[in-house]
Amino acid sequence: TFMADKIEKYLIDPSDEMLAEVVGEWVVKEKHPRLVKYIGASSAARKGFSDPGRASFVDLFCGPGRVTIKGSNKFYDGGIVAACRQARGSGAPFNVVHIGDKNSDLVDICTQRLRNLGENVIPHYGPAEKTVVEVASALDCYGLHLAYLDPYNLETLPYSVIELLSGLKRMDMLVHVSTQDLQRNLGRYITAETSPLDSFAPNWREAVTNMSMPNDAMRAEIIQHWLGLLRRLDMTPSEA
Repeated sequence: TFMADKIEKYLIDPSDEMLAEVVGEWVVKEKHPRLVKYIGASSAARKGFSDPGRASFVDLFCGPGRVTIKGSNKFYDGGIVAACRQARGSGAPFNVVHIGDKNSDLVDICTQRLRNLGENVIPHYGPAEKTVVEVASALDCYGLHLAYLDPYNLETLPYSVIELLSGLKRMDMLVHVSTQDLQRNLGRYITAETSPLDSFAPNWREAVTNMSMPNDAMRAEIIQHWLGLLRRLDMTPSEA
């Protein structure tokens, strides 16, 4: 339940008395700065899509919008809030922000935090494979869009989510693939009759040349197969 998760994964941020997610240090020092840097670098392009609704930000795994490093008493903006703050600071805010999460409480908290920044937020409730349908149908097909996909594990990021978003003409995506999940659970994933890899990287079994190969090599083949699936969507993935 959410209350059980709350004890393990969330603390109260004293700045606004709402939940913040407990994360590893690398999230604040590496992952979110990369997102913020991209938002700043793309500000000039966004300025050309200043009409209402034409420049959007999409986060289907939004969480509460604030984080704290495990073992510390410091609190920081989560990815979505940091991105919107940077966009506003660069003079090219998003016209509309679509957020979603399978935990409705977190969606409501994140919505409040973004509205406090002045963002035009549209909340969506449920897993990504559901909310992506709602979001894709609401986006301006001639607009400029950025999707930030940062799931907890591979199972919650089906290939179908990326496939649907890629159908929009101007859709950039920043995707965090949980290699730790693949590392920890590879043995279970490859032996399961119904594997999370089936939705993340369809037909992955056909791409693995030898099921008894070392784990590192197998993980590499699965990721390369996934990247190949993206290329079939006329996407140009960067592995940075």
